[in-house]
Amino acid sequence: MNNKELHNLALKYGSLSLKYRRLFIGLIPEINRRKLYNKHGMHSIFEYAAKIAGVSNLTVEKVLRISSKLKDKPHLREKFEKGEIGWAKMEIIAHIATPEDEAIWAEKAKQMSCNALRVHIHDTNLVSALSDVGETIKLELSTENAAKFRALKKDLGRKLTWNQTIEAILKRIEIKPKRGARNLKKNLGNICVYPQCNKPADVYHHPERYAYAKTHNNVKPLCQAHHEIAHAGLIINEKQQPSHWKQRSIPRPNSIDLLYQHYRAL
Repeated sequence: MNNKELHNLALKYGSLSLKYRRLFIGLIPEINRRKLYNKHGMHSIFEYAAKIAGVSNLTVEKVLRISSKLKDKPHLREKFEKGEIGWAKMEIIAHIATPEDEAIWAEKAKQMSCNALRVHIHDTNLVSALSDVGETIKLELSTENAAKFRALKKDLGRKLTWNQTIEAILKRIEIKPKRGARNLKKNLGNICVYPQCNKPADVYHHPERYAYAKTHNNVKPLCQAHHEIAHAGLIINEKQQPSHWKQRSIPRPNSIDLLYQHYRAL
């Protein structure tokens, strides 16, 4: 057996061990309910889980707590028991999902990592809390520049707000990225552009999907979590400037997003 074959075998066995561990964890609430551990000479579900599958007491505690929150959510409970959604993701969504939207949350959990789920929940709560209140910025202009600025606002449209005027100016002077991936960081920066996010960018994302548009003109730097959220089809107005981005509650991935999710899961 050469190194490549040994590595592939390790990957196979590792994947199987994770799969069956997740399936075992999904059984814990029912084993506890039936007190099956007593029939096999053990004193508690904690001892049973540790001896049978090496599951820690802390994990068992979390699983039992999660299970109690799924009593009125049969769809999520089934996904959990079948190992389709792991306990770490279920811990994040169990207290948020309702009987009415549990299927939607199950789909989100399937499409995103734990980190992306947390960021999505944070973002949607943040948007609700902010109620679209913008950021106030004080501009210190000379008398001459202030007069020019007012004249420009008048030329752009009398009914425009100051925010709309600034937006129109920024669109006119927007710098298009040079060709080549090596220039992206220089042209676009390396901070995630999603509103209220200041994390380092991990990915340069194509809001219009490169497979469709065949252009790099609208590339945006995103952190990994917001990149997953984008490919889950959760960003509204994605083709517009990031200041217009918001998150929807129901995923609407396109065909490219579905391919991204497929290959990410491999």
